[in-house]
Amino acid sequence: MKKIGIWMYNNDGGNIVQRKLTSKLTSLGYQVINSFDMRNCYCFDGKVYTKDGLDLTDLDVLYHMNADHQNDHQHDILKAIEISGVKVINDTKSFFKCKDKFISNFILKNNNINVPESLLIPNNTLTENIKEKLIKFKSFLVKPRDNYGGYGIIKFDDIEQFEDYILATKNFHSNYYIEKFIDFDDHDYRVEVFDNKIVGSYSRSKNHSFKTNISSGGSLNSIHIGNEEKNIALQTAKIMGITSTIIDMVKSSQDGKFYVLEVNPLLGIFVNACIKSGERNISKNFLDKNNYNDDLKLQSIVDYIKKICEI
Repeated sequence: MKKIGIWMYNNDGGNIVQRKLTSKLTSLGYQVINSFDMRNCYCFDGKVYTKDGLDLTDLDVLYHMNADHQNDHQHDILKAIEISGVKVINDTKSFFKCKDKFISNFILKNNNINVPESLLIPNNTLTENIKEKLIKFKSFLVKPRDNYGGYGIIKFDDIEQFEDYILATKNFHSNYYIEKFIDFDDHDYRVEVFDNKIVGSYSRSKNHSFKTNISSGGSLNSIHIGNEEKNIALQTAKIMGITSTIIDMVKSSQDGKFYVLEVNPLLGIFVNACIKSGERNISKNFLDKNNYNDDLKLQSIVDYIKKICEI
């Protein structure tokens, strides 16, 4: 009997989705192991164990989808599980490439995907050369390289303020990742991709001048996601080698082009389940105006696991 490990979020209706996923996999004859927290696992003698002593290197497949509970130890555990021979979705190579905003921007730029101009600079005083580039940017964002949900992103319109910020924080950062601010209308575009297929799409309205993240006060809306955006998302996911992702992009108010802002290393929440859970301030009218369906994402995960197990 094949063993499938699932490490998935339980908030925002994720507990309901996880039960459905477990039920579907069990009905296909798989043993599902999901009563563990990767943050509490440990390694011993080439094996990875849960805190209760269950051997996770005995799994055939691990599906991980838990943004809120990541930490450095959990990342090491994830790597160890994969090194042991377990098939990990998303694999660590693509996961960590996408998780690092600098690396993903750098890769996409070199593969002709439209992304904001960016800088990675050391934590010392700004050189005149760097200042010239920031002046051309006019407004720019300083982004934590591995965070999510819009947390920690700061917008600067003044270089002197940024220099003050460096002086105040350089003991905590070895470098700074900077993106030119792309001015856009009142919403972004999100395209969900799983195994090179579109499994969902929606947009989020701004909460203030540059953030649309739900965790930062953004809201879902019923903006149509067109073929251009979907094709960009599919191409982006393929370049990054990521199986399960959400591609975030905006349409520039200046040149009318789409810019990819982020390639999420995980698929994100199941929107229907999140809305029905009532844990976030999201209007239930969104479901009435959209054909969004959690079942498509859920079945895609099941089908992919089945395909891997049959290889």
